Amino acid sequence: MASSFTAYIDESGNEGFVFLPGEKGSSRWLVLSAVVFRKTKDLEAVRVMREVRTLLGNDPKKALHFREMKHGHRVPYVRALATAPMCTVSFSPPK
Repeated sequence: MASSFTAYIDESGNEGFVFLPGEKGSSRWLVLSAVVFRKTKDLEAVRVMREVRTLLGNDPKKALHFREMKHGHRVPYVRALATAPMCTVSFSPPK
């Protein structure tokens, strides 16, 4: 049976255990996130991301990294995702 959903999963941080003074070494957080949408909407998901990159003045092929964005760019990015036909899920496992 063919799947009817597509999920893209990414992580931020790492699960390392080397914590040094001054935030050197492993990050203190690990967050796993996914965006899930129906396969019939996959081209619409691509369109949404292309529009966001254009809105922010980014290269259409360059990856967007939330941590590198200023607040003024984060707001329209999050709004575009919130109105897109997709679901987002995030999880931070306990240490």
